Amino acid sequence: PRILMNFIRSATVGSRLAIGFTFTLLMLFAMIAVSQWKLGAARDTAAKMVDVVMEKERLVSEWAANTGINGVRTIAVAESVNEVRAQQVQKAIKATSARISEIQQSLEKFEHSAAETAMIEEIAQRRKVYVAARDAVFELKKTSPEEAAAQVQSQLEPALNAYVAAIGRMAQHQEKALIEMRVHVFSTAEESTRLLLVLGVLATALSIVVATVIARSIRSQLGGEPT
Repeated sequence: PRILMNFIRSATVGSRLAIGFTFTLLMLFAMIAVSQWKLGAARDTAAKMVDVVMEKERLVSEWAANTGINGVRTIAVAESVNEVRAQQVQKAIKATSARISEIQQSLEKFEHSAAETAMIEEIAQRRKVYVAARDAVFELKKTSPEEAAAQVQSQLEPALNAYVAAIGRMAQHQEKALIEMRVHVFSTAEESTRLLLVLGVLATALSIVVATVIARSIRSQLGGEPT
């Protein structure tokens, strides 16, 4: 403060006014810079939430739902004695399977965390078990429909449930990530508001101090208030 006072006293009146005006502008620019920085961070997080996390959550949820539907259809075909109806259901299974393949291809475009990679590997393993159980049931159905029906309950249904549950866990993981990102966006916005409020109060206080110092130095030089 003493150095500032000496510097101001040694400056001309015009320079003193320029110092006060420049200081106010610098504080204003600082507030603008901080607000842009915080808003940019919030914008990037929101963009990631919309473009990545929400899309992954939607795709994985659809994947789980379609897999469950196809599993129920597969069990219906395995237990059906009406071949015409079974062929109709098989067409629906094929169409849904094509959509599942599209979903998987879309998910491959995204980067995955270590946890997501582990979940994808578990899903692939569960799928192998399910496909093996499914193929065994349909092979057995050719020679012994009754034994095939029993194997549906003992092997195919548990394998299907485990497969769908694995996809469901990944869907829950994506939903949790989405909630956490929403919380982060709101937290960043609240933090930005508090920071700008503090900066505003600080800028106002410092501007008042500088203005007071300049005014006093001018009055001291003039010997009183100008008339």
